[in-house]
Amino acid sequence: MKMPIVSVVMPVCKVEKYMRTAIDSVLQQTCQYFELICVHDESTSDALRIVESYDDQRIRIISQPRTGLAAAINTGIHSARGEFIAFLDANDCYEPEKLLLHLKHLLSNPEIGVSYCPSLFIDEEGNQTGLGQYPKLRNISLKQVMCRNPVGNNSVAVMRSAALKSMQPFTKKDESGYYHYFDESLHQSEQNDLWIRISLNTNWRFEGIEIPLTCYRVDRELLSADLGAHFSSWQHCMDRHLSHHPLKVAPWMSLATAYQLRY
Repeated sequence: MKMPIVSVVMPVCKVEKYMRTAIDSVLQQTCQYFELICVHDESTSDALRIVESYDDQRIRIISQPRTGLAAAINTGIHSARGEFIAFLDANDCYEPEKLLLHLKHLLSNPEIGVSYCPSLFIDEEGNQTGLGQYPKLRNISLKQVMCRNPVGNNSVAVMRSAALKSMQPFTKKDESGYYHYFDESLHQSEQNDLWIRISLNTNWRFEGIEIPLTCYRVDRELLSADLGAHFSSWQHCMDRHLSHHPLKVAPWMSLATAYQLRY
């Protein structure tokens, strides 16, 4: 097996009915130099059986105790061998040219650390709803990252491993030397927190491409109803950013809070 160019990290938790669609969308990519890292957090044996039913050397399975989404993603990152890392929730899926077009984007623009794109919303049956996320694509500032999160959702970003490694001085490290790029103390807003930390501490650029390449599934059963907990988690990470970077963060805190409350 050739060394992968891009590693796709997919946590496996409570989404058995959508997993085959997600996995198939990766295997059908026009760019074939990838590995798919499925992190199984011992949620159900059915999820593990679904992944194991695929006979493809590009799929790797990692099992660990159930410790949350951020911990599963961190495990996938630490196991990744690719120069680039993509993320995919197991209830979402990719368009066939997703990886190829993001790799072209990143390889043509060495200053970009995080590449992203618009997303199309699909329903429980996989039908497009006619809605989507169409974020600002260029000239992304800290203000945009704090207030609007242009990356949008967990299945959009394709980023450089080098951008993650540049975050090591600003990232929690446990006794085993394991970096928590995604904050495992957060139960929501994990990715948004990472994008803000990259914006505050590095010179890596965020930039999107115009074509929608990710399908984001809107499932009523998966939507979080605890809006108070969601806002509390977001507020916790923003208060921390404010304490570490008061001059950069304070000018946009009120506006960012307004956008979060509207959401």
